[in-house]
Amino acid sequence: MKHFRYFWLCLLPAAFAACRKAPLQPFVEGQIVYFYQIRNDKNADSLTYSFAVRDAALQYDTVRIPIRITGSASANDRSIKYSVITGRSEVDPKSYELLPAVLKAHNYGGELMVKVLRSADMKIRESRIWIRLDASADFKTGLGGQVEYLVKVNDFLSKPTSWLEYKFGPYSDVKYDMIIKATGRYDFTGVQETEGSYLRQTCINYLIAWEAANGPLYDEKGERVFFLIH
Repeated sequence: MKHFRYFWLCLLPAAFAACRKAPLQPFVEGQIVYFYQIRNDKNADSLTYSFAVRDAALQYDTVRIPIRITGSASANDRSIKYSVITGRSEVDPKSYELLPAVLKAHNYGGELMVKVLRSADMKIRESRIWIRLDASADFKTGLGGQVEYLVKVNDFLSKPTSWLEYKFGPYSDVKYDMIIKATGRYDFTGVQETEGSYLRQTCINYLIAWEAANGPLYDEKGERVFFLIH
């Protein structure tokens, strides 16, 4: 028994030496780029751009898509690679252009910019551009499903992704057109409770005045236009 104990005591220094030769390596997080999604926003992975709510003379515009990174910010600008998923997109290649994407130094977020051109067929058919983030020398891609984004472009009234259902009620083209005329707003991104209530009351006042002069307002489905009252 004494010899057995002596044997293990002799092995302990060697074991400690082995541990000192193989120290734990620190975990280094990779640089990952992903599409930024507002929490609890079911439409965060897509947007709709409509020329119908812009000036008739406008022939092109720039759609901006927010992106974020994980890891550390850099002291230098870094380029981001992205491309169109041609097999899933339904768009004339001549009606868009992917502009160079750069993440500015000392930043954790930025934007991809897609130039979209107005075309005659957008009045009857919506263009769908699927964008994909690609890996590069600076960034990997990942973070769940936040590597693809859908841009929808048209030239007719359509329900915006920022529609305030809890303030405006069910969507219709006629109601949306009336809201634009009443408020001058066609995008409601970031609208908070107080502002949303103000916009709704402005629309109600506009509708009351319109119906006093013209009679009930009906939408394209034959239903009378109304707003929710809380």
